[in-house]
Amino acid sequence: GMPCDKQLRVALVALFATMGSTLFGLDIGYIGPIIESKSFKYDVEHLEHGNVSSQTEGLIVSLFSIGAIFTAFPVISSYFIDEWGRKKSIMAGSAVFVVGSIIQLTCNGNRQLFVGRFVSGMAIGLLSAVIVLYQSEMAPASMRGALSTLYQLGITFGILLA
Repeated sequence: GMPCDKQLRVALVALFATMGSTLFGLDIGYIGPIIESKSFKYDVEHLEHGNVSSQTEGLIVSLFSIGAIFTAFPVISSYFIDEWGRKKSIMAGSAVFVVGSIIQLTCNGNRQLFVGRFVSGMAIGLLSAVIVLYQSEMAPASMRGALSTLYQLGITFGILLA
């Protein structure tokens, strides 16, 4: 077998890489309650009473997924994976997620929120493509199955955290 210190190092790197999927889960879990909150309705939607329109709510939720589909699309994701490498692509995806989060955090209207949702989605699309590949490539055969499941575990854990 593999030495314990190397197994631990591989497991820690895989766990670190799983932070991307945890961000994905956090977003899935937190957007619904945010849209329903009074402060969101007042500060972003500028509503004194009533609810966010179903069209607006649909756009807020779906632009994240559309951004993810865009960068997870093989033509886009393979450029980053092959030209930038796995680690740099994970770092870039994480940085773009922070930028998207800041855009959303500072918004005072729909347009900026829509852009932030799309940008954050783009980050998650790239991270979704890279992380599972990175984890499976760096894991020794004896640990590959267990480490590959960490991506899904991260999504679920993120939803739980939210």
